[in-house]
Amino acid sequence: MQNNTVKLWSGLGVALVLGTTGAVVAADAAEAAPMHLETPAAPGMPVLLAAGGEGGEGGEGGEAGHGHGGEAGAFEGMDEHAATVGQLLLVRGHLNMGMTLYEAGKADDALPHFLHPAEEIYEAIEPELHEHKITTLGDKLKALSEAVKSKADTAKVAELRKAVAADVAGAIEEVGGKGLSDKAFLYHVSLPVMQTVADEYEAAFRDGRIANVVEYQDSRGFVWALEDFLKARGLKDGDPLLSAVQATKPAWPSVDAPEKPAMEPGAVLAEVSRIELMRGDYEKK
Repeated sequence: MQNNTVKLWSGLGVALVLGTTGAVVAADAAEAAPMHLETPAAPGMPVLLAAGGEGGEGGEGGEAGHGHGGEAGAFEGMDEHAATVGQLLLVRGHLNMGMTLYEAGKADDALPHFLHPAEEIYEAIEPELHEHKITTLGDKLKALSEAVKSKADTAKVAELRKAVAADVAGAIEEVGGKGLSDKAFLYHVSLPVMQTVADEYEAAFRDGRIANVVEYQDSRGFVWALEDFLKARGLKDGDPLLSAVQATKPAWPSVDAPEKPAMEPGAVLAEVSRIELMRGDYEKK
């Protein structure tokens, strides 16, 4: 007997998915107090309700309602290959964001983005990487983090980041294998990445404004990394999965958080919910 759980948050925004009707609804609830309820869901009726409240990396809230586990939380219980590729995309998103900030002379702002891959992701993917004889990424991440901590010159940081990026690219190819040409595999990589995006973006908000810029930037980096990955794997503009990913991009009009949010967390979550409803279509392909 399937034991589904509904998790409900009320706060900045609400996204609702009713699996029996295929409806996706997003609405604001800015005046509501944070609330977390768990009740059993009816069998065969997938429901996702989420919105404002506490969240963040390594703390309560998980990824878009996926419980504990920091940035690895949304990938728990998945096919190990798809989970590892997805988390490598998070690493890529962090590094891209960190390098953008470092090159802009914002070393302090860049530091969290260089630290998070080692602190929040690498431990979860290390066993799978080692099975594929990929053993240097951890040390390279540490070397890069140390260089950023010491505020090394930009050329040195760029060189170390390039070495890490090469390991990440090689690991995606090795671990992903034939799955990288399979749309079902790409779907299973993308969904938890976007669940993580929704959670990080929601965690950036306090009282209707973006207060945690690191979380805002994390989620931005993940979306851009996933979009590039899907395009590199042959998905074209107009593909439903790619379109849903791209539909969230207006939430991040710039690297620096806007004074007034461009998109509410519930609207981002609604696109993630739309991706969830695509499961059957992609698993048939």
